Amino acid sequence: SAANIFVVLKNGEIVTPCLKRGTILPGVTRDSIVKLIHEYGKDDILIDAMKESTGNSDISSVTITERDVCVGEFDNATEAFVTGTAAEVVPIAKLATGTQDEDSYSVEFEHGKNLPGGPITSKLLELLREIMTGKLASPAFDGWTRDPYTSP
Repeated sequence: SAANIFVVLKNGEIVTPCLKRGTILPGVTRDSIVKLIHEYGKDDILIDAMKESTGNSDISSVTITERDVCVGEFDNATEAFVTGTAAEVVPIAKLATGTQDEDSYSVEFEHGKNLPGGPITSKLLELLREIMTGKLASPAFDGWTRDPYTSP
């Protein structure tokens, strides 16, 4: 199945490929995570998680950038995760080309080895689920859920 990737960089930036090329699935869960980061990026909820993930106490905000992601950036990442409708938010433990030739590439993420993932991955999953269950409300998320017993 298809999934969207997010890379948590050591500088406090979260990167995901942009949709402009038309090669990335414009997933609902991807869009939800992007909106969550925009909404809570200046809030201690995400800032504290980013500080824990990166070990960088100077981080004052968490940003999301939609742009091309280079393979080498994974070496400067503390976490990586994918999103999908059924999967929600899933940490990545290892990323590899699968070949052992001179062009092979492999990187492991310590935070991806245990569920629900690193501090950022698990915090975003928690926030997503809180909105889905109505425990967290914000005008930015109006219309995400509705009462199934009322008519539209």
